[in-house]
Amino acid sequence: QEIVETNTMHFQEQQQKWEELNSARDKEMHVVEERREQTEAIIMKQQYDMERMQEVIANTNSQMQPLSSMHLYVKMVTSGFTVLKSILIFFLSMNVSWMLTTIPLLRRARRSLYVIFFIGFVMELAVVCLAEDTS
Repeated sequence: QEIVETNTMHFQEQQQKWEELNSARDKEMHVVEERREQTEAIIMKQQYDMERMQEVIANTNSQMQPLSSMHLYVKMVTSGFTVLKSILIFFLSMNVSWMLTTIPLLRRARRSLYVIFFIGFVMELAVVCLAEDTS
């Protein structure tokens, strides 16, 4: 009977150790599972952030693309020269019309000439500003 009690006691100790080991393993598995979930959440957030960043970069590239083409600068320079030429022609026309209308016979036409040259100047500026890109 003493042997049976010793074996029973030994068996109960082993069973208790086994349960403690199982309990420790379950706790470790729970910790591992929590860490895995946290890691998955971090990875998902990073993927979302990366997608958003790629969208922002794509939008920025599409917005900056016109500034990177030489065509924009050529168009700006051409338009600038056209406006400068229009201003020069307008002032020259006004001076020539003023000189011509100093003659008493043509003095009545001064205002009409000024209006005609001004309308021409404004229309030329409108064409430069409203012209579509033809390339």
